[in-house]
Amino acid sequence: METAPTVVIKSQHHRLSFTQDIERIAVGDTEILSAELITNREVLVLGRETGRTTLIVWFTSGTSREYLFSVERDLSVLERALKLVHSSIDEIGRAHV
Repeated sequence: METAPTVVIKSQHHRLSFTQDIERIAVGDTEILSAELITNREVLVLGRETGRTTLIVWFTSGTSREYLFSVERDLSVLERALKLVHSSIDEIGRAHV
């Protein structure tokens, strides 16, 4: 399994491309993430709810890979608003003063 999770924004799609043919896929918690096979080498995932879950991809070669996903809210509007309040705010929760 990958060490760092792939971040997907809630209610947004993320396309995954592979170099080998996919046999099947499975999502650990479909309330958090949904996934569908688009082609034999592409998977489309959708962030449904905030949280973490896994996606397992089995390939026709007999191998498999497990991927960790973190579904997060889009906080970019809030971050821009906070920066307008105080220009030293770079990210939510972190200010340089």
